[in-house]
Amino acid sequence: MNQPLLWMLAAALGGLLVGIATGFYLGRGTGVDVRRRKELERELGTVTKDYAAFRKQVHRHFTRTAKLAAEVGTSQHALHEHLAQGAHALAGQFIEPTVDPTTEFPPRSAPPADPGAATRAPRPTPRAAPTDDAAPRHPAMAAPVDFPRS
Repeated sequence: MNQPLLWMLAAALGGLLVGIATGFYLGRGTGVDVRRRKELERELGTVTKDYAAFRKQVHRHFTRTAKLAAEVGTSQHALHEHLAQGAHALAGQFIEPTVDPTTEFPPRSAPPADPGAATRAPRPTPRAAPTDDAAPRHPAMAAPVDFPRS
């Protein structure tokens, strides 16, 4: 091949590559797209900060809710125990201790063998009044047996 033709071809190819690179650089760095991209990046940063603040607020809210629910449960348990002790001391009634909170409520049981038994209310069994407490009671309040009322 001809030497000057080869040089002209190489110079033209080099000029083409330099022109493409310059056009890409100048076209990318100016125009409406760049302004829009920067605006969207700022908006994304603002939304990300707001979302993080919202998540933190939700976390604080549910943490406090859980703490208050636990306090309500403790207070309710203490109130129940106080009322049970008061009923026992003042009226001579024996109140069953509270159910273990880990047990299922209401407990599941096998279906009754008698089909009509499910419609009848169970009859309570009489219990003897507790004799182990040392608190003196009025004689009218001490009943030997706690009979069910029908």
